[in-house]
Amino acid sequence: MTGAVVAKNKQPLKPWQKGPPVVPVVLNEILPRQSFLIICEGKETERSYFESFRATKQVRDFAVLGEGRNTLSLVKRAVDLRSQLKIERDAPFDQAWCVFDRDDFPAQQFNAAITLAEQQGFKVAFSNQAFEIWYLLHFDFHSAAISRQLYKEKLTEKFGYPYEKNSSLPDLFHPSAAGE
Repeated sequence: MTGAVVAKNKQPLKPWQKGPPVVPVVLNEILPRQSFLIICEGKETERSYFESFRATKQVRDFAVLGEGRNTLSLVKRAVDLRSQLKIERDAPFDQAWCVFDRDDFPAQQFNAAITLAEQQGFKVAFSNQAFEIWYLLHFDFHSAAISRQLYKEKLTEKFGYPYEKNSSLPDLFHPSAAGE
């Protein structure tokens, strides 16, 4: 009688004698802690945004660098920076990201930046047109194109003070702090 549950006397058990099914339980599971490298186009805005995140226990460490470069030149610089930081830290980053704007660059240059980043093991995040759309998306869903000037107007309305590029920001993770 292969496959049947049997009692000590070798007789098959009745369904009510088998007991509840055994469900495996994982106790004291430890989630892996990740390290992040984020290399941004802008020197201030993007860096300030990412540094404002509150890291969870799953984040071991992170570095955010604002380089003041765009698309392809940023990705090339990111490859060099990651290698340099790996040596300094004596450890690689678990995740490396390149963050840049779509701007008005030719599609060929923009696509080449994404391709190179992915070939080099980077993840890519980009905004269309400017990074400020990330701020706006904390408050409202937007599915249509918005001009840079409208970003400024909408952020001024949301923050309750005139928004300027690289100005200090309220706590985006608690909208009540931004006048909501």
